[in-house]
Amino acid sequence: MGNLASPAPTAATPPTPPTPQPSPRADRKERIISLGSMLLFDIGLNIVLFRYARAAGATEVQAYLLAMIGPLVSVAIEAVRHRRLSRFSVFIIAMNLLSALVSVIGSSDPRVLLLKDSALTGGFGLVVLATVTPLVPRPLMFVISEKFATDGTDEGVARWRGMWKQYPGFRRGMRVITAVWGVAYLIEALIRVVAVYTLTFDTAYVVGSVLPTLVTFLVIGWTFWYGARMKKAGDSRRAAALREAAA
Repeated sequence: MGNLASPAPTAATPPTPPTPQPSPRADRKERIISLGSMLLFDIGLNIVLFRYARAAGATEVQAYLLAMIGPLVSVAIEAVRHRRLSRFSVFIIAMNLLSALVSVIGSSDPRVLLLKDSALTGGFGLVVLATVTPLVPRPLMFVISEKFATDGTDEGVARWRGMWKQYPGFRRGMRVITAVWGVAYLIEALIRVVAVYTLTFDTAYVVGSVLPTLVTFLVIGWTFWYGARMKKAGDSRRAAALREAAA
């Protein structure tokens, strides 16, 4: 039986061009715009509309529902800029619809609306803490940090995941970061519950509008500080290992 003929040579297939990655400056600009939108509409317009409605004689529930326009404006701007709805935007819309539903068929006590918001952040804190347990292979903040700590390429992601497998100190640090985030949101939810039952509805509403963002900024700042501390400690350990190997 004769040898099979080799396939005829064909023109080389041109390589697929790499997916363009945003430059650090563009990425920084995008984050600043998103932050400004959140501060201006999610918090600023939110509180202004609530205060205006209350001053005009609206009930607590009516003012609460009117103030939802602020976050929805922010969602609309993001959708126009990116020509799509992000998962977070869908979440915001769903929470606003839930608030409207609670106000219609829920308890006659308007404080239930504020308690619902506290339950969301408290529930998020519990979910975050649950990922620190041995039941979950990797803590949530390790998964979330992958987007910000890598350039999104296969090599960058593989290097990030490899650090989890290779360095016990890195695994311990990511669990600490995750635990701090979970505890922070549980404390935030508890403060809001206390505010609901000890302050007027109007004051508790303002506290509930500002506190989540404040806590998030504080925990992000702490995370950057702790991450830099982790990196410095890791560099010191690697330098010591190299000196020992060279001795």
